Amino acid sequence: GAMAKAMSPRARGGLVTWSGPGAALGVMRSQPAVSGAEVDRLRAQRPDGLVLASELRLAGQDALARSLGLSARGEGITDESLLLAAWRRWGEACIERLRGVFAFALWDPGHRRLVLARDVFGQRPLAYACREGRLVFASTARGVVAHESVPAVLDPLRVVDFLSELEAIDHSSTFFKEVRRLPPAHYAVFESGRLRLRRYWAPQANPARAGGSDAQALAEFTERLDASVQECLRGPGPVAALLSGGLDSAGLVALARDQRREAGEAPLVTLSGVSGTAGECEETRYIHQIIDADGLDATRIGSATVMAHRPELHDLAERVDEPFDSLMTLVAAMYANANERGIRAVLDGIDGDLVMALPEAYPFYLLRDGHPVQSWREYRGQARHYYCRRPGTLRFLRGALGALLPGGWRRRAPLTAAADAPLVAPSWVGAALERVAREREASSIPGGLGLCEAAAWRVSAPYASVGIERYERLGALFDIEARRPIMDRDFVEFCLSLPWNLRLRDGWSKFLLRRLVAQRLPAEVAWRRGSSHLGWDFNVARLRHGREEQLERLQRCRGGLEEWVAHGALDRVIKELQSQPLPVSDELRLLVDLAAWLEHNGFVS
Repeated sequence: GAMAKAMSPRARGGLVTWSGPGAALGVMRSQPAVSGAEVDRLRAQRPDGLVLASELRLAGQDALARSLGLSARGEGITDESLLLAAWRRWGEACIERLRGVFAFALWDPGHRRLVLARDVFGQRPLAYACREGRLVFASTARGVVAHESVPAVLDPLRVVDFLSELEAIDHSSTFFKEVRRLPPAHYAVFESGRLRLRRYWAPQANPARAGGSDAQALAEFTERLDASVQECLRGPGPVAALLSGGLDSAGLVALARDQRREAGEAPLVTLSGVSGTAGECEETRYIHQIIDADGLDATRIGSATVMAHRPELHDLAERVDEPFDSLMTLVAAMYANANERGIRAVLDGIDGDLVMALPEAYPFYLLRDGHPVQSWREYRGQARHYYCRRPGTLRFLRGALGALLPGGWRRRAPLTAAADAPLVAPSWVGAALERVAREREASSIPGGLGLCEAAAWRVSAPYASVGIERYERLGALFDIEARRPIMDRDFVEFCLSLPWNLRLRDGWSKFLLRRLVAQRLPAEVAWRRGSSHLGWDFNVARLRHGREEQLERLQRCRGGLEEWVAHGALDRVIKELQSQPLPVSDELRLLVDLAAWLEHNGFVS
């Protein structure tokens, strides 16, 4: 009960529990049960007594069923029953065979063993605490500390991470000292009071498609991404799409729109954040061009009016699972709108850059690998198309030295408190700088990797999963499931098998996706230059809306905040909040959102 309450609103549809000798499991329904459509997510099996608690949406069910000698999905085989059958056949080895998104706990009473598992990209959350011979787990860290055996002790180093914007320091940290996230592509076995973690998948570079034409590669790329979109459009219930002016969401929307049109279904619902007019804002202009291509039921949410229409955003910083999540005002506004319309799932194009492109320094990888002409050509194209500037010979030579000298790319400016931990109280500066160094290491591509190997490494780096997890936590707050066709495991492995010049060419990133979009949407969308995002405009709108309350909170909680926050930083932000008009800085956002979260959770007063 306490754990379910802590994870509300995930439990709108009620809690289903099972308990027996040695274990207790529960599953919360996000919606009330509907006759004939309820998903059996808590399943106890006889005669072996296996108990499964799961949050899963498998892909490739028919192929898995055939490999198990079972009937196809259409004949009443559920994802849960497939998972249990796979476990009986292959044991722990079945996890690597699964496709789709999942987090599950499986209790095997015969061996008195509990297994936790997450999908390869961590698209379903799973947190746990293991202490004094007991394992407590839940979808959220808040749910774990709600259990009486797990103390809800704040991890001060994670507060330091937030102040230094080090969200992606690792795959396992949470804001509670005793709680860890199970890393993506891992499973954990709890047996005889001990926990062991194992990694079951890692992305591999396999550029095996050197032959064949561009047209053949584009056809296969389109077929695979189209199939992934089709899988994500599968029910139950209506599915919308988040639409920015970016290439990833544009490609997904174009494919989903065409699928619905060919099936004779209602137009695809899209949700977009806009700012100003199309003439004033580049991102808004691209959104309008996509919408004007027809076949969409488009909703535009304006940054200037969002707070007047979305009161549920006023206390967003208090309600989120982690302070990092409050950065996503724009996404929260779209999720709130979808929920209001009865939509429970949305297509999302997050992480397309990691899957379909290459590391930013790819021209210099080409130089190091003995391709100077191609290196210079790609560098010039990248400067024009992505950075929107003239290619500089001096910049190129600096990058070339970094590529050719041992350890050149890994040389960085020394860490300083002023530059790397300006908000952190003096007593925590040393720890903050250690954390900055650790995050740099975690986000740096290891030396000695080739271009394709470096691209594969990025797919499983901490910064690849934290964004996904943030979207997932926020989606739970608004009862929205984010579905990510680009993060389909088979599609990712296909992209990793492509040679570099099918992923980027002449400085154009995501070359095949641009070709796909050019066939279905205006050319200006497909071949847009640079990149932009409207998220900050929506954060500014939220922060300006609650100025008086934020000022009162900072003054009220100042004594508690000074344990972590530098005096000067607090003084500056309080002065900002008293200014007219309010100049919203990143410093203000961090301190205001941190104070709201800490106070709401009882860590400061």
